[in-house]
Amino acid sequence: MDHLVLVLESTRQLTRATAVDEACRHVDRRVRHFEELAVQITVLCAQLGLGPEEGAAVHTYVDIMATWMTPG
Repeated sequence: MDHLVLVLESTRQLTRATAVDEACRHVDRRVRHFEELAVQITVLCAQLGLGPEEGAAVHTYVDIMATWMTPG
């Protein structure tokens, strides 16, 4: 998302600090949306008729993405 700051700064005529704040808010919204969707994975896998191995692979991917998004 490093380029997001520059894009916001340029396209919206923002100061660097304001662009950073806006980028942080954008990323926070995206992470919250991911978290909201992640809790629905089990139901979605069932609706798609995924088997246990496929469902486990989806859960593993979601867990990896969640870990990647976690600061620290």
